[in-house]
Amino acid sequence: MSVSRQASPADEFALKMLKEFVLKSADRLGYKQRMAFVLRDIDGLEIAGVADIMQMPQATVRWYLHRARSRLRKDIRKRYPHLLDQLGIAF
Repeated sequence: MSVSRQASPADEFALKMLKEFVLKSADRLGYKQRMAFVLRDIDGLEIAGVADIMQMPQATVRWYLHRARSRLRKDIRKRYPHLLDQLGIAF
């Protein structure tokens, strides 16, 4: 969705649904991938903070994030392409 246009009620609903689907897809991730994803991308912590909480090097956190995001992209493209199309998201 373009930042320059106002979101329609249908777009806002689709975004809400997409967020729910992302969280459902995250439940299918392994524990460490899910934890890294939630702490960084949902809770907004910095990589260093996630590494401290997970007690692992920052490079390992980045690897878990990469794997989690790749799996989420694949799952969302497969399960919910209609929402991505509606929102104009190339995911």
